[in-house]
Amino acid sequence: MLFGGVPATETSPSAVHRDERDHTTASGRCGGRAARCAADSFNFANGFTYVSSSPIVSAVVPSFGSTAGGTLVRITGANFRRRLLPFFDNLPARAAEFISTTEMIGDVPPHAAGKVAVALRCSGAPTARSRRLSYSTAAEPSGQINSVTPLAGAPGQPVTLSGIRFRRDDTVTFDTASAVLLSAAPDADVVRVPDILPAKPPSR
Repeated sequence: MLFGGVPATETSPSAVHRDERDHTTASGRCGGRAARCAADSFNFANGFTYVSSSPIVSAVVPSFGSTAGGTLVRITGANFRRRLLPFFDNLPARAAEFISTTEMIGDVPPHAAGKVAVALRCSGAPTARSRRLSYSTAAEPSGQINSVTPLAGAPGQPVTLSGIRFRRDDTVTFDTASAVLLSAAPDADVVRVPDILPAKPPSR
């Protein structure tokens, strides 16, 4: 299989898919994708578009976090990939979630107070452009829920909580029943509605 006349490094179906994603070349549409089998050949003109492989970080929100770690930040930019991991002053995020090629969520690791560079790395190569996050020893404000969608639901149904300063280690309860956290972001948590036992009638 050829990409603009350049042979793929591997030819099994899964490996070819991987090679398409990782192949290094200048940005732009290649001259065509071709597959050859013995004497036969098949050409798909303009069948694949190469993009810049260097991820770019444009913003980190919020731009400050606790020295104890655990602050969730939304990182936006361009050319993001699933295997990228956020680094804070060369320390990897405690966890990361790929959202799209322009957005991901990072769980800030512990660090001493001060401003640090935030970069995305894949195979050890840092981003061409990074942003900074300020670590503070001040107590981190509690999360605040501004809305719940939907406002009614059955046990097991996912519910979205929108607000600010959410963390991955937050505990969400419905009355006294704990909900399972399905996904977490600085401004939105998705939880599963727990089973809540009906209230016992008053004793006579």
